[in-house]
Amino acid sequence: MFLEDLKKAKKEGGGGIFVKLEDGDFIEGVFVGAAHLFYSKWEDPNEYTEWFKVLNSRFRVNFIIFEDGKYIAKIFSGGAKVRDSIIDACIEYGTQCVYKIKRTWEGKESRYAVLFKAKLSEDQWEQIKKVPLLDLKKKKTEEAPKEDFPEVNDESYTQHLSKTEDI
Repeated sequence: MFLEDLKKAKKEGGGGIFVKLEDGDFIEGVFVGAAHLFYSKWEDPNEYTEWFKVLNSRFRVNFIIFEDGKYIAKIFSGGAKVRDSIIDACIEYGTQCVYKIKRTWEGKESRYAVLFKAKLSEDQWEQIKKVPLLDLKKKKTEEAPKEDFPEVNDESYTQHLSKTEDI
């Protein structure tokens, strides 16, 4: 029990509200609520509301898991590839489902598999809807300072926006 508690504390890290997975780890849960979409730059702690060439599309969403005999909310965060996998899975199976998220490393890149586990019963869905959701936004979200980024033509911006649909 003691060792499992330590491993759990290590995995939870900062406050325990974020889903943190190491290579080969997985978690099962339900995506709930609206996603928070933002843009970020590697090693820049700021979030931006507008896209520019050097920024990556990111998202956060509440992910309800069953832990210690009850449903609780965690925050699942990711980039465009896992976002697209979640969209595909939800289109195929629906949103009132349990999904298994597995993380693996390939070279220098992290990969996430989004696997369908089960449809929720009406009772399970009603219980999950009662779980208090977490605030997905940072306290401060900024507009990207245009002078720090290269010029972006309207065509590249339009192409980018067509790839960033809501979950």
